[in-house]
Amino acid sequence: MTQQTYALPPGSRILVTGANGYIASHVIDLLLKRGYRVRGQVRQSRPWLDKLFQERYGDLFESVVLADLGDRDAVSPLIKDVAGMMLIATDISFAEDHSIIEETVKRTLTWLELAAGNNCIKRVVLTSSAGACTAPVADKPVVFDKDSWNESSLKAVQDNVAELPGLMGGSIYAASKTEGERRAVKWVEENHPPFVFNRVVPYWTLGPRIHPEVGNIFGSMSLTSGLAKGLGDFMQAFPPMWYVSVEDVAQLHVAALLDPELESERIFAMAAPFNWSDVVGIMRKLQPHNSKIPDPPANEGRSLHLFVGVEKAEQILREFCGRPGWTSLEECLAVGLPTYE
Repeated sequence: MTQQTYALPPGSRILVTGANGYIASHVIDLLLKRGYRVRGQVRQSRPWLDKLFQERYGDLFESVVLADLGDRDAVSPLIKDVAGMMLIATDISFAEDHSIIEETVKRTLTWLELAAGNNCIKRVVLTSSAGACTAPVADKPVVFDKDSWNESSLKAVQDNVAELPGLMGGSIYAASKTEGERRAVKWVEENHPPFVFNRVVPYWTLGPRIHPEVGNIFGSMSLTSGLAKGLGDFMQAFPPMWYVSVEDVAQLHVAALLDPELESERIFAMAAPFNWSDVVGIMRKLQPHNSKIPDPPANEGRSLHLFVGVEKAEQILREFCGRPGWTSLEECLAVGLPTYE
């Protein structure tokens, strides 16, 4: 791939929020490999992150501490010399706090508004979530497309009745992603900013951490890894879904930023449907002596959701990213699970 194929030339500075996160850390690694300078936002100092990337790429990476992503006065100087922004940070505390929804919207719009006033910024990518489209449900065929929104999550929050039993924080998270992405799209449509705006929508994300410090106890790979230790109660709360490799998600983020042919896109980063019987079967194959792996839920069914446009995401992986296609579920687990002792 030649330099002329990039929407932003190598050497440009890219700002990535939530730099110590599972997806963001992979995105940063890919950008640095391509010769981009990356400014990674973190809420508190992460020395391991600086050490990791500076040992690999020297002074191409710098981290900046910004605790409040909605602080306009603090955000403004961080983006004055950047050519692109990757808005990946999100609240994944799953706290039962309704204010998370409006705070997510406020932060997202703050960054978009400030970017619009910065003549240097040419491309902005927002990380959304499948939760902005739907809640997982088994054996119910539903079609989703670029205009689909998870209205049920907003109603669940309004009625204080969780979409998934016992996971009110999950409904709040989904509602925050729904409103965050939808309000961002509306703002872009109404304000016609001078930058290209693309969105990436991942589902249950699996695969390796770039560093042992990366991750969240409520993250999809963290929960799935818990099965190797016998921690399987969470499976009852999550019906069949679609999975995707974290490495494929990161590649699609980079494409959304750098591929000049991608403009105003909602990219569905989803490889294929899976259920916990699939995961447990693969794990028992990979770790045949691990007796702690719990049984999957009985009669759990399958995800029959269809995301219109997911084929385009795989095409982007092949044509822009040089990948053979989606990473298999088995490969995601093989490289992402802790080693069984």
